[in-house]
Parts: sequence; structure tokens; C-alpha cells
Amino acid sequence: MNKILEASLVGNAYGFALHWIYDPQYIQDLIEKEDVFFKAPQKRHYDDAVSSFYGYPYGQAGDVTTQGLFLLWLSEALHHNPQLSVDEYKSLLLSHIMPGQDYVGYIESYAKKLIANEIAMTFEKEPIFEMMDDHLVGFVPYIACKALSLPTSKAKELATLFSSDQDYGHLFDMFDVFLNQLNPENKKQLLTQVIDLAPQTFKTKLQHALSEEDDDLFIEHHSGIACVIPQSIPLIFRIINRASTYEDAMVMNVKYGGAISERAMMLGLVFSHLSEVPTTWSNQLNEKHRLVIQAL
Repeated sequence: MNKILEASLVGNAYGFALHWIYDPQYIQDLIEKEDVFFKAPQKRHYDDAVSSFYGYPYGQAGDVTTQGLFLLWLSEALHHNPQLSVDEYKSLLLSHIMPGQDYVGYIESYAKKLIANEIAMTFEKEPIFEMMDDHLVGFVPYIACKALSLPTSKAKELATLFSSDQDYGHLFDMFDVFLNQLNPENKKQLLTQVIDLAPQTFKTKLQHALSEEDDDLFIEHHSGIACVIPQSIPLIFRIINRASTYEDAMVMNVKYGGAISERAMMLGLVFSHLSEVPTTWSNQLNEKHRLVIQAL
């Protein structure tokens, strides 16, 4: 089984039932009363939370988010064709998410724009939207390329499907240096060192991510819990710094709330270098997804 894909997608499924609940106190209380891990999202949980978005009403136990599916589809495609182009990546996603195709579920803004642009072009019109997204979906090619030992240049190329923001490439380079040298003994020191490689607008946020300040203050002033990378990357850094094992990282990640499953994929990539995914966890991933991972 591909170790990186296993860690990333098991992590995605682990907190799927709470993904997009933006109420950490509610999550903390809920997980003390109910077994919600590897379960389907329940509308009552989203209704009871102070802030939430119930985006996966058709989700089942062991499922992953849309970005988790993008990672599966892209990894399969790259396995068969390591030279996959941006246009081929676009065609791959559209073959699943266009109206009438096999994907049934929530379509986020970046994917809606992709679909709208494609429809416009079928009428020989110019694309409607500029693709300048800042969500964690830009990291899907990075995780796929790391899983398949493909060059980071390929990840940078494919990431341009959703965004021309240069921050993605700089962050990929930063994580490359971190992952290439990572071991349990040097993790904290290495996190501090690689901040110098981050885009300028991220440096202060990442420095605060490694401090011992109050969680609420950190999230309010330097991070956040939403899907966009100015919020998610600093929080991922903080979790990497504070967690000792894969399980620690995933539990900690869930308790912060928000974009739980998407952050979990990057955390899975990192902690696949440090510890194993429990077999009891891996076995709870949707069987179709497990079979794909095993084939890669």
C-alpha cells in the first residue's frame, strides 16, 4: 500500500464527519460523548454547532472529501502517465465533476469556476473566471507527486490548474527541504529553519505557529481554521510541531475544527515520514479507496 496516500486519505476520512464544523468547543464536547471518527456527517451535528457548513449530505462512513477524491484520481492518472499535462488534469477532473458525471457531492468554488469556464469555451466564449484560487486543493498535486516519487516541478505545473499564485511553488520547495531532512529528533529545529524558505507573507504566521502562545490568540491573529492556505498552512505547521505521532496529529487536527479533512492530507504526508498509520484506522477507509491505494 502506498504509505503517503494511505496516511493522507485515512486522515481525511478520520475527521470527515466533522469537516467544516467551525466550532472547536462543540467538537471537543461531541467527541467526548460520541464515536464520530470514520463516520458519515450527520446534519444534527452541523445544526447544533455555532458555525458550520453541511457540505456532504450523501457522505458515507469511510468516505473522503472532494479534495480527497481529487488526490485519488490524480494519483491514479500520474501512476499511468507521469507526464500528465495540466489540460489532461483538467479533463480528468471534469470527467468526474461535470454535470451528469459520476461524482455526486459538493462542488467548491474553484471547481465551479473550472466547470463554468469549460462550459463557456464549448460556446466558443472566453473563460469567465480567472483561476487564482488559494485553497488547499493546490496541494493535491504536491501530495500525489510525493506519493509517486515524481519531481516537484510536476506538482508546480499541475497546481496552476486552479491558481497562478506563486506562493504554492514556494511552499512546495519549503516542504521539500523539510521532508527530505525530517526525522523525529530534528523536527522542531527543522521547522524553524525552513521558515526562511516560505513566502514573505507567511513567515510571521509560521513563526507564531511554533510559539507557545494561546491557541485562540494564534488562530485569531495569525491563522484561522478555514481551507485557504494563509490560514491552513500556519495551523498545519503548529500541529506538526506539537504532535508526536500520526494519531496525535489527527486528533489534534480534528479538535481545531474547520477544514479538518483537507489539512489532514498534508499532515498525513508529513507524519508518514515519522510513524505508521494504525491498521485499525486504515481498515475503516472506504474499500474502493483502499483498493486504489493498494494498487499504487
